[in-house]
Amino acid sequence: MGKHIIVAGNYAAGKTTLMRAICERTGYVPFWEEPEKRPFQVLFTTDLVRWSLANEIDFFAFRARQELAIRQNPTTCIQDGSLDQDMFVFARHLFNRQVLQPLEYELCKEVYATYRALLPTPDLIVKVNNSIATIVERRAVRARASDEKLVKQSEIEDLELLVNDWIASIHDIPILEFDADDKDFPQPERLSELIKQIETYLAD
Repeated sequence: MGKHIIVAGNYAAGKTTLMRAICERTGYVPFWEEPEKRPFQVLFTTDLVRWSLANEIDFFAFRARQELAIRQNPTTCIQDGSLDQDMFVFARHLFNRQVLQPLEYELCKEVYATYRALLPTPDLIVKVNNSIATIVERRAVRARASDEKLVKQSEIEDLELLVNDWIASIHDIPILEFDADDKDFPQPERLSELIKQIETYLAD
């Protein structure tokens, strides 16, 4: 059964950048998020209330399929985001914004719990940490038209609190934290140290 690492963090925190750098160094098999390929994502950006539930359930199913493929892979795999972050950060955020209605949010929790009960928990979490100012700057640089529709700049701090609350609630999965505030993120030396820590945890 393959090893399962997830990369967690705020929206536009640098998860994909860090994951790509890790895979280039290690040969780990990447499982990308690729939201632009999800069937409800574009619809969701045009009408959040109408398409939020369909989009969340689709992402849950997509993440679960990825986890199945990871466990069928004999090597180490690393996932961009996760089923758990989708539930405890993004679905919670939409509920707090009243985009997801209470019954819809309860359905999300039920679907998540069913998938998680059927799938092994991840072996390791790598959490990307950076300041709100850095996230705002990176959003501006990448200039995605959908960013402000999905997560308004004023909501980045709220999302950070949700990420931190979720991470603090985890007691059965090792967590490695990586500071991503550097201008030349990820620095080669610090990346090498992170990979050593990952390999040590996976070996244990």
